[in-house]
Parts: sequence; structure tokens; C-alpha cells
Amino acid sequence: MVGWISRKQFFKSTRKYINPTAISGFDDGLRIARTIENIGSASIELGCSRTSNGGAIQGQWVIYTPSINASQAPQRFIIAVASQAAEDVTRGLQISADGNTLTFNGRVL
Repeated sequence: MVGWISRKQFFKSTRKYINPTAISGFDDGLRIARTIENIGSASIELGCSRTSNGGAIQGQWVIYTPSINASQAPQRFIIAVASQAAEDVTRGLQISADGNTLTFNGRVL
């Protein structure tokens, strides 16, 4: 099954979901979200709940950039387990805003 999202609708500041048909164990979805303009926060959430619009479930991953206003890791590119990312923005694999520093769980590599 293929789903389509119109270009106009897709680029508004809202969340978009791609939820596959429930097929024995392959029924969690993909969430793409962006906050209001000019603060730099966006995310792609892998394995999100098909029944909830927010929060994280066990085994969910997130690829995101924190807001430019975040006290820790502003505008970094981060890949992390969603439950850890929500608790501590220093968790996961991070690339600094200038692209010169790679960090994993708070340690510079």
C-alpha cells in the first residue's frame, strides 16, 4: 500500500505520519515533525506508535536537531533512542552545528 502526501500539505508546520497496515509485528510508523519557523527544531521518529500523536514507545529511535534555544547541544544533528533523547539531550550520536565534532553519549570521539 502506498500513501501520498501533497507537497503543500507536507511542508506546513505540522506533524505527518506514515502508518503501515498492521502486518504481524510491522505496524509501527514514521513521524516527521517540525516546530515553528526560525528556531531550528525538527525530527524524524522511527517506530512511533500508530495509536498516539506524541511521546515515545519502547524501541523507538529519533533523528533530530534541537532548537537554537536549547541550553545543551543547540542545532546539533542527533541520532538517539527516543526515550533517552527525551530525558537527556547529550545522549546518542551527535554532530556539532559546524560539522567538526562527533560526540557519542557525551564523549567527543
